[in-house]
Amino acid sequence: MNRFIKAGISIAAAAAIAASAAAVSFATDYMGDVNDDGSVNSTDALAILKYSVGFPDVTISLKKADLNADGSINSSDALQALKVSVGLADLTEYVDEDTPADYDKAEIVNIYNEALKKAYASENVTINKKTDVKVNLTELKPSSMLGTANSLIEKLAVPTEESKTFNSNPTEAQKFLAPTALEADGAKDAKVEETENGYKITITLIKETVDYKTAPKYNTQASLPLTGIAEQADKYGVKVTSSSLEYVGTVITAELDKDGNITSLNHTMDLNIDAKATYVFTKIEGKGSGRYTLDATFTY
Repeated sequence: MNRFIKAGISIAAAAAIAASAAAVSFATDYMGDVNDDGSVNSTDALAILKYSVGFPDVTISLKKADLNADGSINSSDALQALKVSVGLADLTEYVDEDTPADYDKAEIVNIYNEALKKAYASENVTINKKTDVKVNLTELKPSSMLGTANSLIEKLAVPTEESKTFNSNPTEAQKFLAPTALEADGAKDAKVEETENGYKITITLIKETVDYKTAPKYNTQASLPLTGIAEQADKYGVKVTSSSLEYVGTVITAELDKDGNITSLNHTMDLNIDAKATYVFTKIEGKGSGRYTLDATFTY
């Protein structure tokens, strides 16, 4: 059928749909509730109809739109949704057969963020946190300073361990551990694997390269990138003339139980560093690499 004819039919049908009353409300797990607002009504029917004839910018839950289960989304589905909304057809429960292991990248990132938020908001959660930093300079000019610099870094980069209990205090819990705002665009890869006790989420962030004054967007949303370099340089009179901090691809691993409670978390952040600076009258050039690791366990 010509698209313009279909569109004409849809306009007439839409008028009828718009005049109908919303009569069926419930949780968001029934066929026809394509906007996930908790009810099947004329808005859902109209959205299905618009989608079926190719209206632009129509977003619906496709899995809930094929009400007659014929493998396509068309005006018959819109009519069925309309019938459901006025009580002329029975509700059909929507059963999502997908497990978290079937989710796409955006869904996995959302599961991770929400699991961490849920943990932070728990009535009682004890978080045990361990951190470690390893940095190694591979090149340094003047070269005579290389050994001394690496020895000093090793002394300063001391592993830490701390444990705190939080009672419905998500703000403080997040400050203690890690942010929960990762956007899907920041994930290069994301996967979920089933385990004996639940699921294991692995998210690899995209590579980000910044200078010493700039925070990497996605690492800041999800992890704990290097901060305070500019302040330290100013404090000790170091003038940085050029810098490159390459976050190679931070790997976040979280284990969840079958109820969606996060039980353990690991962040492994690899970093390449290249910088030039001046200290008093000495010009300094250096290259190196580093790794920051965070390990945490949650007890509820």
